[in-house]
Amino acid sequence: MEITIEEFSKEPNEFVVRVDGRFTINTTWADSDSDLKRWIQRIQKIYRKKIHNRSLVVGLCADRSLSYANGTGFHFRLGRSLKDEPYELMQICVESHCVLRALNSRGCRYENWFPKPLKDFLHDNGVTVVGVGIDKLGEKMAKDYGWLMPNRAVELRDLAAELRKGNMQGTANNSSEDGDQTSRIDFRRFGLARLARVVLGEEVNFVKPVKITWCNSNSQWNPYEPVRLTNDMIKYASVEAFLTSYMGTTLLDNRNNHR
Repeated sequence: MEITIEEFSKEPNEFVVRVDGRFTINTTWADSDSDLKRWIQRIQKIYRKKIHNRSLVVGLCADRSLSYANGTGFHFRLGRSLKDEPYELMQICVESHCVLRALNSRGCRYENWFPKPLKDFLHDNGVTVVGVGIDKLGEKMAKDYGWLMPNRAVELRDLAAELRKGNMQGTANNSSEDGDQTSRIDFRRFGLARLARVVLGEEVNFVKPVKITWCNSNSQWNPYEPVRLTNDMIKYASVEAFLTSYMGTTLLDNRNNHR
């Protein structure tokens, strides 16, 4: 997959990410909770009909800086494994609209960050939050930032397994051997990229480079300065959130069509 990014010169913190000429993602870098609130209001206006019909799918991801070059781990303490570290980046996507928010600067406070506009949006009855590893993400965000994950949050790996099993059982003349092979597929072991290939097709071959720089050097060491990710990080974080949202829409549509 060829992924490119373009930043608008007249609109700072607004980007267009293009994937293989097939997908275009409009990404906002939220430098503050006010930026995040404005993005949510824009989404609510664009998709008011889907929210009213209880059919808006929201992809949710999160990430940590320690996985990348020059990542510092704002809360890092020796003796803890990577999975124990708080998330430092929140990624949200609704169809082609994505927002990224750093969780370790400008108003984000450890053990107390869940802005009311975001909480109201994610808990809206017209919204379904989806993700890969969504339960563990919710538990971690609750522990570190005081989040309360919506009850309607959907684990995409479970949904993919449910639909795969249903499709196999509903196909006439299937052999028991085929059914056994399908039942042995452990979707819980799939990461986002592998799941995307299964759900969206092999051509959606998302590969994140091994070496990516997390943030610009001027925001690396000072926790009171706004963290600004590199364009590479913004690019790949946007695609992750977009694929999560896209898979959620695809799988939920398939489930509804089979009912």
